[in-house]
Amino acid sequence: MIFKSIGLKGKLTVKTAYQLIMDARKTDEKFDIIIVDEAHKLKRSYSKGHPNASKHLNEGDEEITILEELTDGLVLLYDPYQGIKPQNIKPSEIRNLTKDYRKLQLMQQFRIGGNGDFSGEDFLKGILYGFQLSDDKSFNSKVFKDDYFKIVDTFKEVIDYVDDHSHAYPKTTNRVIAGYCREWLSKSGKKKIKVKNLKNCHTIGM
Repeated sequence: MIFKSIGLKGKLTVKTAYQLIMDARKTDEKFDIIIVDEAHKLKRSYSKGHPNASKHLNEGDEEITILEELTDGLVLLYDPYQGIKPQNIKPSEIRNLTKDYRKLQLMQQFRIGGNGDFSGEDFLKGILYGFQLSDDKSFNSKVFKDDYFKIVDTFKEVIDYVDDHSHAYPKTTNRVIAGYCREWLSKSGKKKIKVKNLKNCHTIGM
């Protein structure tokens, strides 16, 4: 959904690790980036597992090393606390295989409660439009019906709003998304800053 919304739909291949490895062997294809969701489910050769699940693996093989051979940019989204099957790579093995990886911790994630009126795609398109990264207005604005939109002159106003909202609604998560609404003048001695294209200016407090 995210990649589709930023114009990468035609450049994506979505497959299981097994499918990707088998197809790459046939075509000798390489990839710029491979992103593996739920990487704790990646497999290793396991004699007691289902034969169809590991026929792309020789004895001693595991999918991480094979995927590394197909790209210079392997991204693993890995949760060490999720349960795994015996055929999955053991957490200790993953730690060893990725010891030289750059590790980033995902502290929180946000889920979009879609319904019959709007979807996550509407949310992403709206965010891109609000950032002025896209002119695509083909999203349902109802996805933002509970959000607050306002143009402010100082960042302190944003901080004050988020602070007040956090105290009034302590169980909510408050985020800020901002888009430029004024002409940027970096050198001193220029004329007073003018308001520019206000209809496309957004500061969104959520």
